[in-house]
Amino acid sequence: MSQPPYPQQPGVPQGQQYAPTYPYVPQQPTTKPKKPWYKRWWVWVIGVIVLISFISQLGGGGDDAATTQPAGTTTQAVDGVVTEAPVADPTTAEPVTEAPAVGIGGTLTVGEVQYTLLDYTPGVTSLGNEYFNTTPQGQFVIVTLTVKNIGQDAITVIGDMVALRSPDGTEYSASDEAWAYLDDSPLAKDINPGNSLDAKFVFDIPVDAQPTVVEVSEGFWGMNTAEFTLG
Repeated sequence: MSQPPYPQQPGVPQGQQYAPTYPYVPQQPTTKPKKPWYKRWWVWVIGVIVLISFISQLGGGGDDAATTQPAGTTTQAVDGVVTEAPVADPTTAEPVTEAPAVGIGGTLTVGEVQYTLLDYTPGVTSLGNEYFNTTPQGQFVIVTLTVKNIGQDAITVIGDMVALRSPDGTEYSASDEAWAYLDDSPLAKDINPGNSLDAKFVFDIPVDAQPTVVEVSEGFWGMNTAEFTLG
């Protein structure tokens, strides 16, 4: 049995059939399939890092075993033979002892000159006699030394052979002018090899100065020095 035709609808030209309109059904988007986890890039990066770390540990293990040595020893190579020598423990090493101080009556050797400190007299207020004398700007200090030539050439006694030094590092030079007022001035006297003489070195220093060191040297050009300790 055939279906009867649809009745003519308003607004539709004569002779054209009305086509019914069905509801619009949107097209569902197609979903992209997910990659398996083992194909992710970060999985491969982590794997490479782990592999490199494992290989480096295998390669370094042999070196650690070869270089391990007992504590307190050091490796030495003599003529191609490797030996282990003990190393001194700084916590148990004996302390370095300083040389004992040398004071009045002691002897020091500097280069080719040997000194013996005989006397140290501070607080001198004048030198000379009633006709020929001088007074200090502060105080005169007289240092008496035996100077001996232990070299092979003659030496000359000069003021620069001796100096005084205070605890704060202040250094005082001998006064060549004050030497002239001594009864027997050793200024510019020569000493032949093997000979010695007693020489008084005069210093003009402040009244409140208290030197603690008598420094002796080889002379004007002498770089080596030694120290007598006062007090």
